[in-house]
Amino acid sequence: FLPAAEYEIFRTQLEALILADQKILPFEFALKHLILDYLDRHFRKTRGARKSYPSKSIWPSFLNLLAMLSFVGNRDEATKLSALRKAVEVLNPQAAAALTCCPEVAIEQVETSLEVLAGATSGIKRRFLHAAALSIEQDGTVSPVEAEIFRAYASALDCPLPPILEEDRG
Repeated sequence: FLPAAEYEIFRTQLEALILADQKILPFEFALKHLILDYLDRHFRKTRGARKSYPSKSIWPSFLNLLAMLSFVGNRDEATKLSALRKAVEVLNPQAAAALTCCPEVAIEQVETSLEVLAGATSGIKRRFLHAAALSIEQDGTVSPVEAEIFRAYASALDCPLPPILEEDRG
């Protein structure tokens, strides 16, 4: 590994590179999250006690994270909504039936939602990841962006996954 001082330089440069065009694309979010989550564990020793949130405050985080996956994995509104409903149905059937559109979620909301969900119990995390997987598979294909966002979510929830697409194994 790098010396700690060089890691901080690397971290700053990675963040600057991602922000160079003044926006963060979903794939950039996933890549940044996977890299920094892994390296921060080593250099910053960031894993430990997480802030816990009341269960009622977790629902908006579920919805934000699932909406992001549904949004990036589907092209038209009908399939975005279908993917989101399929995922939400596992967690809250009444809310799934009430959904009328797939909201576009800002990267900042995704980051905040991951922080909230990271403080949840392992059972809640498992249910969320199951719902996220259902959203991804809804259309029968898993895009590289969907796969990497799913991996970033899992990593943030202390459930890291290896690359899941066949071309990632080459």
